[in-house]
Amino acid sequence: MASVRVKAFAAGLAADAIRGAIPTESELAEAELFRPEDGAAVVRELERLADELLAESLRLESL
Repeated sequence: MASVRVKAFAAGLAADAIRGAIPTESELAEAELFRPEDGAAVVRELERLADELLAESLRLESL
């Protein structure tokens, strides 16, 4: 089992990775997979996941 510090670090890295993977509007348009509202939903969900991981990282660091 990983230590709390390792989990906190990993969660922070994952949050950063997700934020770095959020597509730009032009990338979403080029993908031609989404309606405009679907692209916005994708961005919101990625931001939500990153926020959740960052919150978990901060929680673990405070232990």
